Amino acid sequence: MARRRRAIKRRQVVDPKFNSELVSRVIRSLMKDGKKTTAERIVYGAIDELKEKTGKDPLEVMDVAIANMKPKVEVKSRRVGGTTYPVPVEIRPARQLSLALRWMIQYASARRGTPMPKAVAAELLVLTSRPSANGRRRARGPQGPSPTGARRVGFLWEREQTGPAGSKACVPSLTSICG
Repeated sequence: MARRRRAIKRRQVVDPKFNSELVSRVIRSLMKDGKKTTAERIVYGAIDELKEKTGKDPLEVMDVAIANMKPKVEVKSRRVGGTTYPVPVEIRPARQLSLALRWMIQYASARRGTPMPKAVAAELLVLTSRPSANGRRRARGPQGPSPTGARRVGFLWEREQTGPAGSKACVPSLTSICG
């Protein structure tokens, strides 16, 4: 953590061709080794491909596809009383977008044998047509599948439990200590 002051959020430059912050963000995410012109060529080619295949506004198609790819919850480990619990935590919107773009680029570059503009367009089309496709792809992502009890842990370890002889024993919570 920073010890001085919070970092100032800089205003993002919009894309000059489409006047869109999302397109400029995709270009910056796709850029490698400072080659912005190459990244622009890839993204603009993917947008042209989307326009040909769908016949709709390509920016709306891109927006829907990236919205479908965004994760809502991630599992983080919390250590309480000597044991580590996987706890589902909501994700900030900025992190949701960066994860979605990272995964989209990862899966597009994994499509071997196709040019990158067509691969990016194909990924966006898959995510637009089938919103459930992102769950299947992400389950094998860098984090791996979620732990077995990850969905239930948030409920189980915050409840009061009955101890021996009817006395109430409280399982510790992250936010409060039982009184």
